[in-house]
Amino acid sequence: MERIRKIRFDIAGDIFARVDDRTTGTVTTFGRLQDLVRRSEYLFVKPAAVDLLARRDHSRQELIRKLIRKGFSRAAGTQAVDELQSQGYQDDLRAAESWVRSAMYGSGRSRAYVLAGLAKRGYDRDIAARAVLAYEAEHPCGFDDALKSQIEKTVRAVVGTNGVTDMTVDQRHTVLSRLLRRGFSMKEIQQHFR
Repeated sequence: MERIRKIRFDIAGDIFARVDDRTTGTVTTFGRLQDLVRRSEYLFVKPAAVDLLARRDHSRQELIRKLIRKGFSRAAGTQAVDELQSQGYQDDLRAAESWVRSAMYGSGRSRAYVLAGLAKRGYDRDIAARAVLAYEAEHPCGFDDALKSQIEKTVRAVVGTNGVTDMTVDQRHTVLSRLLRRGFSMKEIQQHFR
């Protein structure tokens, strides 16, 4: 028994109409369909990118990666993102600032954690630094408040309700190591935890 594999092709109607010659009885081959898909992807990639941006802001690199995962070529993804950037729909700085605000909302995140998160999402160092500076301008005590909050949570988890006054040396080391692993520097920690 012969197996038939069904494959879905997204081909723009106007492109298909230009090559669909039913009058001569020409059969469209699989390779020909693939070629039509490649030509059509430039029509479908931009709506896919807009759909992703409608959900939330993305960095340029993050958006291209997601488009590639959806099956578009790197060239088509790059072209679509370039067009969206020129039209103002995609902006790395705006997206980075949005991500920083979201990451800092109600949580004890360190500056190092935020910068690492931005790097992971494909923002270059300059954009990441500008986004963090913008957050600090909006919230001058944001990172200090995050550290204080994290110190309270960590002390409560290690010591319990007794607080800082009844801590043993081992418990102090545990609290310090947990704060350091969360990305806070020793200098920052020493300002608020003695």
